Amino acid sequence: MKENKLESLFDLIATEFDDDVRIFSNHYEQMAIVCRACFCHEEIKGKMILDAGCGTGAAVTYFSRNGADQICGIDLSERSLEVAKKMSTQYELRNVKFQKANLSSLPFLSGTFDIVFSCGALPYAENIFETLDGLIRITSKDGVLVLMLLKKNSLDVFYNSLRRILCLIPVSWIKNLAKFLAFLTRPIAKLFLKRQIDFSQGKPLEQTILDGFFSPVRLNKENPRDIQNFLKNKGFETYQIKNIKDVDFYSPYTAFIIKAVRKQ
Repeated sequence: MKENKLESLFDLIATEFDDDVRIFSNHYEQMAIVCRACFCHEEIKGKMILDAGCGTGAAVTYFSRNGADQICGIDLSERSLEVAKKMSTQYELRNVKFQKANLSSLPFLSGTFDIVFSCGALPYAENIFETLDGLIRITSKDGVLVLMLLKKNSLDVFYNSLRRILCLIPVSWIKNLAKFLAFLTRPIAKLFLKRQIDFSQGKPLEQTILDGFFSPVRLNKENPRDIQNFLKNKGFETYQIKNIKDVDFYSPYTAFIIKAVRKQ
């Protein structure tokens, strides 16, 4: 039931916001900043890549335009995948495919991908470490994992309690409620955000509210050290990617990015 509600939420977000070419273009440019911080061109060229939780395909687009051999994007949201396919046609991508799949039951053979990339999907997994085991299984012997996760903080109990209440609201109502909340909180958001975000040009504030507060599942947050230790025990060398700026879906105060390279 929760998985169905989560799918409905991201179907709504894709329909209301992500299908806008201007918003997709902005998201693509910001995703390119993240990808450039994580990979050099030679790491991408000629590789088989999985984007696990691809959304509308911004990272898939980047990998395709930067020399990857084949890229597969998977996501829970059918509507997000429809937008991804539309954008891949618009960008004239020839080496990509998209399919609906859940990170907890990946439909791929072991060692299929040279690179497994997951930017923000893991916090929605019921068990991050079990899901990580699945991602590791499909990574090649000398493969690379790049993962963006959320950091634990002192307000997690409050936020998860709020989400448990808000997720009871029917999906058909939450679009207008998110717009109302965005109207009320816009001055506060501009005042207290650590960096300036132009919500009129990038990710709309109501989309941020929908994504952050109306999730029907508990968002799992971790300490970077715990993730790195887990991956090290699985035979990976790990690095934390830092110094990423001007990306409205990433903040070093609330998230972290780990790059893990499997030892040969």
